[in-house]
Amino acid sequence: MIEYSTDSAGRNIYPQHVKDDVFALLDSGAKATAVAEQFGLQPRTITKWRHLRRRQASAPGSSVELPSMVLSEDQLEIRRLRQELQRSERREAILKKALSIVNPSE
Repeated sequence: MIEYSTDSAGRNIYPQHVKDDVFALLDSGAKATAVAEQFGLQPRTITKWRHLRRRQASAPGSSVELPSMVLSEDQLEIRRLRQELQRSERREAILKKALSIVNPSE
């Protein structure tokens, strides 16, 4: 579990290195929900951090850099293959369930 402190309003304050680790995973293409689960955070917390980072990056004189949103062909192919894998896994789960209904002895 991640160590954090609490402010006077009862909000959790996470160390910067935790946010850096979260953003490194997000920037590499990981899903926010998976990262939240890995770090024991609420997905909404990560969403708030993203919005704050975007606001900081758009401020004049900001040194915050956002990752390039341009994906290479390899990254697009990986994304497409992951989506295809998820669809196949969903189909397999549905077929297993249907088979257990039709033939309950197996």
